[in-house]
Amino acid sequence: MLATSLPNIDISQYSFDSVAINVVVAWAIQFMKDSTSPLFKWITNFTPMTTRFVAAIAAALTAVGMSTSWTCTDDKGCTFAIAGITLASVANLIWYTLKNYAFQHLAYQVGFNPKNKNSDGNGNVTSTKQ
Repeated sequence: MLATSLPNIDISQYSFDSVAINVVVAWAIQFMKDSTSPLFKWITNFTPMTTRFVAAIAAALTAVGMSTSWTCTDDKGCTFAIAGITLASVANLIWYTLKNYAFQHLAYQVGFNPKNKNSDGNGNVTSTKQ
């Protein structure tokens, strides 16, 4: 009786890889923010706009639905081809970029947000290290 009252949810078409890649991206951004390497001194806990920009670019890169190929022949050289750029793929790119950005933000809030550790209670970071 209970089984008939539950909604029919089909998750067979959903790939959990898209969630996993966004968690990895959120971790990578936090790693760059916490790094003491001079390569990443441009992104810190005190640069929220830079962090958002990097997250948006990462979301777009993880959402790209294009395929590429690199083909080389002995007599004609090499050819780099990009396929899959259509109006529908551009619309999908916009949708999946927004979705990936939201997933990255969620992963950051759940797993990496320093607000609970180093803030004044309003989300303002007071220190990057404890």
